[in-house]
Amino acid sequence: MPDRIYSRRSLLSALGTTGIAVTAGCLKNGSDDFGNIAGMEGGEILSSGSSSMFGVTPRRQGVQPAGPTQKPTVGWRFKTTGRFESTAAIVGGTVFVGNENGRIFAIDANTGTELWNYQTDADIASSPAVQDGRVFVGSLDGSFLALNTADGTLEWNRSIPDGVFSSPALVDDELYFGGLDGTVYAIDSTTGAERWQTKTPAPVFCSPAVDDQRVYVGSYDRLLYALNRTDGSIAWQSPTNDFVYTLVIVQDGTVYTGRDGVTAYDAVTGDQQWQVSRSRQGSYPACTDTRVYTATNAVEAFDLSNGQREWEFESDNSFFNTIAIGGERVFAGDIDGKLISLTREEGELLWSLSVEDKIHSLAIVENALFVGTGDSKKSLYGLGFPEMQG
Repeated sequence: MPDRIYSRRSLLSALGTTGIAVTAGCLKNGSDDFGNIAGMEGGEILSSGSSSMFGVTPRRQGVQPAGPTQKPTVGWRFKTTGRFESTAAIVGGTVFVGNENGRIFAIDANTGTELWNYQTDADIASSPAVQDGRVFVGSLDGSFLALNTADGTLEWNRSIPDGVFSSPALVDDELYFGGLDGTVYAIDSTTGAERWQTKTPAPVFCSPAVDDQRVYVGSYDRLLYALNRTDGSIAWQSPTNDFVYTLVIVQDGTVYTGRDGVTAYDAVTGDQQWQVSRSRQGSYPACTDTRVYTATNAVEAFDLSNGQREWEFESDNSFFNTIAIGGERVFAGDIDGKLISLTREEGELLWSLSVEDKIHSLAIVENALFVGTGDSKKSLYGLGFPEMQG
């Protein structure tokens, strides 16, 4: 067990007014009042496809080859007493997701029926990764776990001082994530054995991105690091304008960070290439071959090469946490529970719907959307095509 377990209150105190996705509430280590609330009758919202980790790939672009092409409807709602801040991983027709009560759930992607759950001792804000019959996730109780995807049995548990907020990137048989003890870890996914660790002076909330050569990760010391994948040695470190606590994206030789805009760095040297700043914080970014997308009080698309804004979609509300791309569409959720779909090229509104609660997370798999909420409903929603429902 760690020397210190971060409570939600202590995290809020540590983060100050940064607007990170941790909100006040109580930890609950007992049983949840949870279960499925049926939506429409019949059919399946998901036929195949997967999203095995936060950001879809180890590079964290947040792009799926396909997504809903018309307005979906709620197929099911899975309600608990804790917020869903963790972004779901969906593999083999099963949704794996954690909540603030410290549970990791396995849920049938088509029906919303719980298959199993595993209880930890503190909030799960880390988003799971799934591979080869194991689901990997960190908890604020100081554990990083590997669970069997079939029944939730514990395969191994690695102790991480102060806990884990970061979401793991999974490449081959190696997991990369940050700890609140200020350490970046590389561990063997089969055994949990450490490959290497690199210490920074401050907590690592950031979810790292990984390419063929390096691991890119931000720390709360206001530095962005590039670490060599082989041994964790520091290839470069570059100053940032603020704490780096969101995900990092690496795309075609450039690293992108940002929650209050976007900053681009050369992946080889760490030199800053361009920056777009915004006065308020919003979603994590997502990145295609030509553009990077983000959302604050507007969804914006920027040219990858120079940061020039290509289009803007203004909103009455602020966006929070997640922007995702599926096929030719951009999806984003706001603090009042509105989910919108825009065209990727022009930013034109295609549809909007409301789940009537703050949207914390969003995952896309083919024609289905999986939306996590808190503050009032504390539910995970499975949304799909109307014609798939009967």
